[in-house]
Amino acid sequence: FAGGKVVDGLGGGICQVSSTLYNAVLYADLEITERRNHYFRTSYVAAGRDATVVWGSLDFKFKLVR
Repeated sequence: FAGGKVVDGLGGGICQVSSTLYNAVLYADLEITERRNHYFRTSYVAAGRDATVVWGSLDFKFKLVR
């Protein structure tokens, strides 16, 4: 998405992987240190359960808490 429209570009699946990982991290009760959700609702996870990543600017990060 760019400017509220669907556009061709790099990616097209990496956020689905990061969102799946985000949900696994939630269930594992690990500490999330950086995460942003999409501005739109995704089709592959429930609203608010996604984690967007953008090369060079947005990351999904977590760590083990002991």
